[in-house]
Amino acid sequence: MKIKKTKFRNTFIIHHKKNFDKRGFFMRSFCDKELKKFGTNFKIRQTNLSFNKKNLTLRGFHYQRPPYSEDKIISCLKGKILLVLIDLNKKSPTYLKHIKIILSENLNKSVFVSKKCATAFLTLKTDTLVSYYMSTYYKKNKGYGINYNDPKLKIKWIKKPKVISKRDENFSYLP
Repeated sequence: MKIKKTKFRNTFIIHHKKNFDKRGFFMRSFCDKELKKFGTNFKIRQTNLSFNKKNLTLRGFHYQRPPYSEDKIISCLKGKILLVLIDLNKKSPTYLKHIKIILSENLNKSVFVSKKCATAFLTLKTDTLVSYYMSTYYKKNKGYGINYNDPKLKIKWIKKPKVISKRDENFSYLP
């Protein structure tokens, strides 16, 4: 397992090593000791799976505000996604900038996302399965969002989403 910094503070790409034999493979998907080397104190409080039947399904941008903010480790277990992160840290030089990362079942990587980021993803294959390790429990009615198509963000999506929830579609633009 190798961890590399991104341009966002406390956000990392985790490269996993698959060990193959005649049975298949073995891969470490989480290691507290390795993450601590990067100054994190990540404790898994909840895990979530997101199954997405159709290609070009969009979920996000989602985040929770303090004290419910959550660090996440996001992996694509099946299929392929374009993960987009927005830095929401007003004190950061990358405030409201974004990072795009492709995750897939074949790329052997995950992303450690800072609690100061909003996340969205667009599926690039049918039957896509995304896994989340969360540092905080989901707090109903404390989830917020930003419209995925906000012109202030200047995000160029690979393709236009075809499936999006009413809630996500109706998130407001930034002031």
